Amino acid sequence: YGMKTLIPRCGHVSAKLGDTHLAIMGGFDGQKVCNDLLFLNLKKNQWTEAALKPFAIPARFAHSSSLNLEAKIMYVYGGSNAEKECDDLIEMDLNVVINDDDKDGAVTVVDQKDDV
Repeated sequence: YGMKTLIPRCGHVSAKLGDTHLAIMGGFDGQKVCNDLLFLNLKKNQWTEAALKPFAIPARFAHSSSLNLEAKIMYVYGGSNAEKECDDLIEMDLNVVINDDDKDGAVTVVDQKDDV
């Protein structure tokens, strides 16, 4: 679905994917710890939440990340889920197709693995 504005948050990680999109993962919105992955179309200022497969990422904030831009892989480590400190390393494959639909400025994120 498309969102015009993002819920305010802190403690998230982000990565710029090419010239048109920015990815944001996790964070804290003041009430809950987030476990989402969002894409921002920088040209249209349009947010889209990705469907995470095969499972949702554990909620966290104050984590760190590194991006292999060539492979479009984001590595996320640590952080906190507000109950305990996280000591896991998550490899997030950001090789997704982001189709921009000029109708209503909607952005659709399609996991390439579904196409196989």
